[in-house]
Amino acid sequence: MPSTIRYVTLFLMLNYKNMKTKFWLTTIILSVLFLNACDSGMELKNEDPGSAENQKSLKVSLSESVGDLTNAVNLISNSEEFKLLGKISLADQQNASGAQYAPDHRNDSVKILLADISGVYEYSWKRVKRPTFGLLRYFDRTADNDHLIVRLPVQKVRDYFYLFIHRPNDTTLTNNFEADVHDYMLFRSYEKGLDYRLGANLTIDSANIGAVTIQSTRNKVNGINYLSEYNLGNGFTVSNRENSGDTAVSVYSISKEGKILYEENISTYRINTENRRRERIYSLTIGDVKIVRAMGPNSLDSAKVYVAGVLQVNAKVEIVINETEGLEPGLTNKKRDVKITFDDGTSTTIRELTGNTIENITEIFKSVRQAGFAKQIVDRIAANIYWTKN
Repeated sequence: MPSTIRYVTLFLMLNYKNMKTKFWLTTIILSVLFLNACDSGMELKNEDPGSAENQKSLKVSLSESVGDLTNAVNLISNSEEFKLLGKISLADQQNASGAQYAPDHRNDSVKILLADISGVYEYSWKRVKRPTFGLLRYFDRTADNDHLIVRLPVQKVRDYFYLFIHRPNDTTLTNNFEADVHDYMLFRSYEKGLDYRLGANLTIDSANIGAVTIQSTRNKVNGINYLSEYNLGNGFTVSNRENSGDTAVSVYSISKEGKILYEENISTYRINTENRRRERIYSLTIGDVKIVRAMGPNSLDSAKVYVAGVLQVNAKVEIVINETEGLEPGLTNKKRDVKITFDDGTSTTIRELTGNTIENITEIFKSVRQAGFAKQIVDRIAANIYWTKN
C-alpha cells in the first residue's frame, strides 16, 4: 500500500470515534485511493518507452539520424587529422621510401619489436640530402625512450612521396609532427604468416590530433584477423574489423564519444570446403535506427527495424543485393541496399535517403583499411632503424 494511503487510513482509524458518520470515513478513503490511482497511471504513461508521446516515428528518426551521420562524415572527411591518415597509392610510393626491407623469400622471416626500435628520432634533412652508402637512416637518434618517438615536419607526412627525398625548402621545415608509438610488433614469415601491431598517439605543434590502433594477423590456421581504428582529435572514431575462419565477421563503424552514428555488421559461416559462405546475421545501425536480419531455423528471417530499441511492427524492410558480393559484401562496399516501407505506405532506400553520404563513407573506410600513415611512415622508419642496427 502506498505511504499516503497508509498514513491517511491509520489516522482515520485512530480518530474514527470522533467522526460524525461512517459516510465521511468511507468517502475520504475512496477519494484518496482514486487520486493516488490517477497519479500512478500518469507516471506509467510518462515512463513507458513505447508510448506514442515518447516515440518518434521511424521516418522522423531515420531522417534525423541520417542528417547527423552526414554532418559527421563531412567533418571527418574534411578534418586535417584524417587527411594525414588517409589513403595513399602504394604503387606511387614504393620507389620513394629509401627504406630497406629484408628480401621476401621462402626462408625469410623477420621479427621487429618495439624494444628493437625504441628511442627518440628527429628527422634530418642533411641525412636525406647527403645519404651514406649502404643501409640508410634519415633520422638522428637524440634520446633514449621506451617508446618509439618520431618527429618530422608535418609537410612530409602530408606528402609521403617526398619523405626521403630532399627538396630545397626542406631546410626551412621544423619537426612539428610527433608520433608516439607505444605498441609495435612486426613478425613476418613465409611459413607462419604475419603478426602485426601498431599503437600510436599523434600530435602537431604539441596539440593532440588523435590516435591509431592497428592489429593484423594472417596464418593458415586462423585465417585473417584485422582491426584498424582511428580515434580522431575531433571526437570521432572510425574503425574496421574483419576476420575469416568458419565464422567470419565484418564490421564498419563510425561513432562519436561512444554513440554509434553508423555501423554495418555482417556475420557469415562456412558451408563447404570450397569456402562458400552463408549469411548468419546482418545489422545496419544509423543513429537510433537499427535494422536486423538473422538466421532462423531453416533460412534467413525477414529483416526487422527498431527505433531506440522498439520494434516497428508496421514497417517493412527488404535487403536488396545489387551485385554478387564476394569477399566485400554490404552497403559500405556498395554491393547492397536497404529498402524501407514506412507505416504510411511510402518507401525509400538508404542510398536514396543518404545521397552521397554512403559514397563518402566508402572512401573513409578505404583509407582506414589501407592505413597509409602506418605503412608509409611508421613501418618504413621502423625498418630503417632495424636494418641499420642489424
